[in-house]
Amino acid sequence: METLASSQGPDRVTLQCQGWGKSEGCVCLPGSKSVAARALIMSFIYDYLYNINVDLRGLPLCDDTVELNEAVKLLQQWKVTGNEFTYDLGSGGTSLRFFLALVASIPDFRGAITCSEAMRRRPMRPLLDALRMAGANIKGENAPYIVSGRQLDNREIRVESNLSSQFESALAMASLLWKHPFRNNVSTGVSRPYVEMTNAVITAFSHAAANNRLSGGFVYNIEKDWSAASYFYEFALICPEREIILPGLKGSPCSLQGDVACRDIFARLGVKSVETVGADNSVITLKGIKSEIDSIKRNSEIIKINLENTPDLVPALAVGLCLADIKFEFDGVGHLRFKESDRIESITGELAKIGFVIESSDKKMAWRGKTTEARNCKNPVFDSHNDHRIAMALAVAAPCFHSVTINGAGAINKSFPDFISSISNLGIEAV
Repeated sequence: METLASSQGPDRVTLQCQGWGKSEGCVCLPGSKSVAARALIMSFIYDYLYNINVDLRGLPLCDDTVELNEAVKLLQQWKVTGNEFTYDLGSGGTSLRFFLALVASIPDFRGAITCSEAMRRRPMRPLLDALRMAGANIKGENAPYIVSGRQLDNREIRVESNLSSQFESALAMASLLWKHPFRNNVSTGVSRPYVEMTNAVITAFSHAAANNRLSGGFVYNIEKDWSAASYFYEFALICPEREIILPGLKGSPCSLQGDVACRDIFARLGVKSVETVGADNSVITLKGIKSEIDSIKRNSEIIKINLENTPDLVPALAVGLCLADIKFEFDGVGHLRFKESDRIESITGELAKIGFVIESSDKKMAWRGKTTEARNCKNPVFDSHNDHRIAMALAVAAPCFHSVTINGAGAINKSFPDFISSISNLGIEAV
């Protein structure tokens, strides 16, 4: 069997704030990897079912998307040759879950699905149980999975989404190949906007295909990533009065991403943003308003935010609020323990290195103003915990110190390979 391998990035980066950047704070964000993952799965389904070619534009060049894209290309080879391959989805939780559900639903498919060691520690049981309930032939309780595809069908499937919405999204797309589409009977779960995103992408593909049947194809554009934008809102919070320009980023209600809530959440904290919509593009311009941020800081009231539906915003918010000296309490964050790292533990440990005492429980984490002597440190050395979101949130802390060093910075390639060069436009330089 042929095998795909994933890439690696630099392991250690030291960053210093050298003054305002050369491009007036203009940052090019990557495409949304969440939208891209759904679009890649849907593009294969439409080719497989209807011979409709989908031209995906704006695919991010991050590890997760590249690995899923390569796996889909290899699946196209299987479609032509019928050969068995091993498909390596690397460390992408979304990629692995979506791809496994897809191939298990394709009659006559044969192949092995594998992933990184880190991904093998993340939850898969709810998805495996649901697929097997629908009749899937998947051997193995952990990767590599040996899959013999078949047409599935079960209208009574239940999948618990309290660990990840990706299980439900995986089934919703793959079931377009089933005798009857999947409809989850469980209404509760975390990260519900990601399920809504899936449904929106499915609908968009259906409408585009209906309008382009005679041409045999259509273009689907991947919007810019709001999760990536959160680190620049974080920067605006800790370095107010500096204008940052994010071209191509869509605001609500045009964006499919739940993390568009980033804009409103940071607005509560004194970071204001304006959207300018043009004929072919949109631009978000944001800036921290120092007087508002200082007023919130002086207020003894703790800022309370429920982040159950937007877990990817937690690292940027936690680091940004601490460095802005704004006390906070986050609710609905228990499922952060099952991400690339245990993000509650990772954030708590890394912020402790710079003197912030974070409290946490099953569903909450908070900083209530308690600090230690480490608050006065000059050149902290952080660990990414092999987690891209932890690495990026800590990198943006550089203006608050003489320098910061990130061990395991290569994890950034998972979602935003150009992040280090992008923050140079904010005056944060690798040295």
